[in-house]
Amino acid sequence: MIRFSISPNLSHTQNCAQVRGKLVPVEGNRLDGRNLIQEWIKSKSAMLAPDEFAYVNSTSSLKAIDYTRTRSLLGLFNHSHMEYDQLRDKSPNGEPSLTEMTEAAIRILRNQPGNKGFVLLVEGGRIDHAHHDGYSNLAMYETVEFDRAIRRAREMLPADETLFLATADHSHGLTINGYPNRGNPINGWVGEDADGIPYTTLMYATGPGHMSHEERERSATFNTGLYTAFQMLKCLITATFLSNRVLQVPTTRCHVA
Repeated sequence: MIRFSISPNLSHTQNCAQVRGKLVPVEGNRLDGRNLIQEWIKSKSAMLAPDEFAYVNSTSSLKAIDYTRTRSLLGLFNHSHMEYDQLRDKSPNGEPSLTEMTEAAIRILRNQPGNKGFVLLVEGGRIDHAHHDGYSNLAMYETVEFDRAIRRAREMLPADETLFLATADHSHGLTINGYPNRGNPINGWVGEDADGIPYTTLMYATGPGHMSHEERERSATFNTGLYTAFQMLKCLITATFLSNRVLQVPTTRCHVA
């Protein structure tokens, strides 16, 4: 099984990662002094010929793989979580897309001696991260990229011999809120509610800005108007910052029901 997911740095001391035949110094966060990249390379060296395995850490090195020979591949493309698809470095020295990694994995798995089939797990893990932070626009782009990865896998594998399963471990409280007009941007503002509070087409039912259970229990004496105004101020400040960075109006998380 190959799983594409996040990977931290591998050592607190300086290590050398092999990139297209060159050793590049990198800093890690491990406290036990181990270099897992070098351990992986050493273990593969004992079993495979030098051109039958590869470690890569950029889009260019991934594309330089000889898939007619490579049988084992390790790819680590970021010191922590891989970047959102809309924000990642798309240069040759940057991070590959989920689709590119999926294609690479399938090409490696199909190249195994005596291949009798395989199980491949591809994780679009940053969809969840974007939702947790209330970035619906980024979450939608991550979902689109996940769909592209599935489409590419379907193009590469025989339909009569392949089972595709797409699922999630949990959902998020994202809703299409209010009554947006036809053609209203899915990531834009709708207008104002009955209290004159602006809201977006998409909205999270929970998140920073929502009333806690304790606050609702005190609602008889709780100044909801002041609370709402304070939360909307925070939301608008966030909107100004993020719209400049990601070119989106972030989904409202501050509307008090």
